[in-house]
Order: sequence, then structure tokens, then C-alpha cells
Amino acid sequence: AAAQKAAEAKAIADKAAADKAAADKAAAERAAAQKAAEAKAIADKAAADKAAADKAAADKAAAERSAAQKATNNQASATTSTKSNKMIPIVGAAVVLVGIAGAYFALRTPERPAATTSTPQATEPTASPSRAQEPSSPAANEVAQPPTPIAEPAPSTSTGNATDTATPLQMATEMESKNIDKAIRQFEQVASGKDKAQAAAAAKRLFEIYATGKGKVARDPNQALNWYQRAKKLGAPLPALPDSLTNTPATAPATTAAPTVAPVVAPTPTPAPVVTPVPVPVPAPLPTPALTAAPVVVPTPAPVATPTPTPVAAPAPTPAAKQKATDELFTEAAALEGSSMRRAKALYAEAGNRGHGPSQKRLWEIFTREGSTEATTWQRRAFDSKVPGVPEPKKALSLSGN
Repeated sequence: AAAQKAAEAKAIADKAAADKAAADKAAAERAAAQKAAEAKAIADKAAADKAAADKAAADKAAAERSAAQKATNNQASATTSTKSNKMIPIVGAAVVLVGIAGAYFALRTPERPAATTSTPQATEPTASPSRAQEPSSPAANEVAQPPTPIAEPAPSTSTGNATDTATPLQMATEMESKNIDKAIRQFEQVASGKDKAQAAAAAKRLFEIYATGKGKVARDPNQALNWYQRAKKLGAPLPALPDSLTNTPATAPATTAAPTVAPVVAPTPTPAPVVTPVPVPVPAPLPTPALTAAPVVVPTPAPVATPTPTPVAAPAPTPAAKQKATDELFTEAAALEGSSMRRAKALYAEAGNRGHGPSQKRLWEIFTREGSTEATTWQRRAFDSKVPGVPEPKKALSLSGN
């Protein structure tokens, strides 16, 4: 009986263990299936988002191509109508000339038999019908069939790739989603171009990018304010300037100035007080007998010694604060170009004023890209420092032309 109970207990335990293992396996399978479903849902959403973005880009490109083709067709139709209008006077003049020529031949042909015939009255009625018919056919044919103007071949309405007709501004806009750095450089070139409308739009877009930040380009209030002012100057329609930009003080980075060492002024020695000797009282002479007088001896006062002033040692000059090396300033400025161009230019200027050639060359490149007149100054300084890759700046022409 005990063995049977033990066997039954073991069977129950084995069944419970088997049930638990089956339950754990089913739970693990359900968890794996749920994770797979979630991963598939995420992948499907990403694919749908990518497809939507590709479709939007394709629709935009198709709209731009359609607009370009429509503009080309309108230009071609205007050119064809202009040429047709120019041909109308020419065709009319040709018809008039043909009519005059036909009338001339019609008048010339009857006059020849009248000159050789002796009885004009008898021959005129019989000869006039036949003679009138001879020149009538070529003249009538010429008048009836005016020269047909040759139509100009219509210009081909097919357009090439979208990049052939796209403007630099459109190319920069399409480049934003692919390479934001190249797009910003393209916008800066367009903003410095001669087309005022496109320059205004490019400056406005640069203001929007720096005001909010895009991609790996961080928000830069100073750059945003700079491009806002340039876009406003070019006449671009702009919203009111955000408070986040108006409240941002345009602070230039503090430059470390060499401490001023005050000149050492030797202290003026204080003269020692002059001690006035106290007069020694002279004792009254003793009465002496008459006719004899004892000489009175007046003691000579001792000489007063003037004390020699003790020399005071001049204070040692305070050592000047250690300045940053120009190479450190150049490295720090290069790291700040992506976040604050204004601080970067200030550090470049500090190093360039101390004769650092690479900083002078970088300032020349930055100001040239911005279209600033300071580019010539830094180009001259970099050229004088013999920096490789910097050409000699052109000399400005004087009023005399020399």
C-alpha cells in the first residue's frame, strides 16, 4: 500500500511538472510571437513612411517637371504665333505682286497685233476673244494660287531631366533631405548671387534652418538673426522676429588681454626730523674782584647727525597671465563653426591678429563665402604671412586708372 501511494504521488508530481513545462513553453512561444508581431508592425510602419516620403518627393518632382514643360510650351506657342504674324504681311505683299504681274501681262498681250494690223476695227472684235484668253490662264492661275507660307517647325516640347531646368534654389531645396551641409552651402551661394528674388528666398530659408535647427545643424540664434536681416534687406516676405531671437544678446567672446604691469615707482624717502638742540643755560659769572675779569667759556653744541634713509626695495612685478597659444585658438574656433560662427570668427581674429596664418586664411574663406568686404583684408594678411594656397589680392584701381 505504501509503495502504491508513493507511485501515485510520483505520478501526480510528474504530471504537474509536465503541465508546468508545457505551460512555460506555451507562454514563451506566445511572447516570441508577440515580439515578432511588434517587430513586423514597426518594419511595416517604417516601410509605409518611406514609401509616403518617396511618393511625396516623386509628386514634387513631377509637379516641377510639369510646370517647366508648361512654361516651355507657352514660350514655344508665343514664338510660333509671333512668327506667323510676321509672315502675314509678307504673304499679302506676294499676292499683290502676283496680281500686278498678271494685270501687266494681260494689258501687254493685246497691244502687239494692234500695231501690225491695217484695219483695227475689223480685226479687233475677232482677235480680242482669243487674245484675251491666252494670257488669262497663267495670270489667273498665279493669282488663284498664292504661295503657301512655309510653317516653321514647332520647337520640341520634350524636356530633359529635371536638373536641366531646375534653378539653383530648387536644387538646394531638394538637397536638404540628402545632405544638409551641401544644401546650406548652395543656399549661401544663391543668397550671394545676382538674382535678387532667389537670393531673398535663399536667405529666408537659411534663417528658418538656423532659427529651429535641422538634422545635424544645431540651432544658432546669431546666424538666424544675421540671415533674417539679410532676407529683410533683399525684400523677402518674413514673419515677425521670434522673441527667442530678439532676447538673445549678441555677445562677442571675451578675449584674454595681456595684464598691464604698473610701473614701479620708488618711494620718496621721508626726511628725518631735524632735532633742534636745546640751548645750555650759561651760569652767571661769580663776582670777582675789580680789575680782574675771568673769561666766560661758552660750550659749543654737538653737531646733529642727519639719519640716512633706508632704501625700500621695489615690489616684484606680477607675472602676466598665460595666454592661449594660437594653435589652441584655431582648434577651438574650428570646433565652434557648427554651433556659433560668430564666436568662431572672434577666435580666428584673435589668432590672426597675433600672426597665425591658418586663422587668417580661414577668415578670408569665411568672409568670401559671406560676401563681406573684410575678405580682402584677411586675404592680404594671409598672403603677407606666406600661407600656402592664398593668391595675391587684386589691387584696387585708383581714380587716375593706374
